[in-house]
Amino acid sequence: MDFLLNLIASSVNNQQQAEWVVIGLIIFIVFFIIFAIMLFINNLLDPVRARFLNDNNEHLFTSAGTGKIEQKLQSYNHILLPSDEALTSRTQQRLHYAGYHASKYLSQYFAIRLFSMIFFPLLTLIAITIIPAAKADWLLNGLVLSFAIGFILPSFILDKKIAKRQQNIQRAFPDALDMLVICSEAGLSLDAAIQRVTIELRFSQPILAEELGLVIAEIQAGVDRKTAMKALAERTGVKDVRGLMSTLTQCMMFGTSVTEALRVYSADLRDKRMQAAEETAAKISAKMIFPLAVCLMPAFILIVMAPVFLSLTKALNF
Repeated sequence: MDFLLNLIASSVNNQQQAEWVVIGLIIFIVFFIIFAIMLFINNLLDPVRARFLNDNNEHLFTSAGTGKIEQKLQSYNHILLPSDEALTSRTQQRLHYAGYHASKYLSQYFAIRLFSMIFFPLLTLIAITIIPAAKADWLLNGLVLSFAIGFILPSFILDKKIAKRQQNIQRAFPDALDMLVICSEAGLSLDAAIQRVTIELRFSQPILAEELGLVIAEIQAGVDRKTAMKALAERTGVKDVRGLMSTLTQCMMFGTSVTEALRVYSADLRDKRMQAAEETAAKISAKMIFPLAVCLMPAFILIVMAPVFLSLTKALNF
C-alpha cells in the first residue's frame, strides 16, 4: 500500500490527490469483487441460466478434443477396468443412476479413481516432506489415509450424485404423471403423451425430461415399447418409475385401458405423497425437543428466574 501511494504521489506531485486515487482504486476493486460474486450467485440461483451455461461449457469442452482423450482411455481399458465382471456391471448401473449413460464414462470413472489414488498420496508425501516438524511415523499413516481417501472419494461423490438425481426425479414424477393423465384423457396416444410431457418439462424438470426423451427416441428408432420402458426403470432406479413402467407394460400386455391405469396410479401416488407429508409432520414434534431444550429452555428459565433471584438477593442484603 505504501509503495503504491508513493508511486502515485511521485506521479501527481500531490500527497492528498495520491491518497484519493488509492482510495478510488480500492473502492473500484471492492466493487468489482462484489459484482463478480453477485454474478456467480445469480448464475447458481437461476436454473435456466445455469443449464444454458452448462450446455455451452460442455459444448466447448467437447469441441476441445475430448475425442482423443476418450480414445486413449479406451485403449487402456484392459488396465483401468477391473477383472471382476460383477463389480464392472454394478458400477455401470450406478453410472446410469447418476445420469452417465454412455459406455465411455465407465473407463473415465476408473481412470479418475486411479488418478486420485496416486494424486492424494503424492500430495501427502510432498506436504510431509515440506513440514519441518513432521515425524517419521506420520509418513506411513498419511500415505495409507490418503490412499483410502483417493479410493473412496470418487465412489462417495458418485453416490451423492445418484441420490440428488433420484430425488430430483422423485419430486418431478408426480407432476409429470398428472400431465400424462391429462394428455391421455385428451385423446393422445401413449407415445404422443410422453412426447408432449417431455416438451413441457424440458426447462422446469430437465432430468426427467431427458429420460422421457430417451424413451421416445428409442421407440422411434424401432425399439419395442416394453423394452424402452424397462430401460427407463433401469436407468433411473426410482421405485415409482419402475412401478409405473410395470403398470403400463401389463396394460399393453393384457389390452386394458392405459388412461384408467394412469389415473389409478396417479391417485395412488398422490396418496403416497400425502402420507409421506403426514409422516414428516408427525416427526417434527420429536425433532423439536432437542432445539427447544438446548436453545429456548435456558433463555426461558433465565427470564423467569432472574427477577426472583434479584428479589432474593435484595431481601437477603447480598
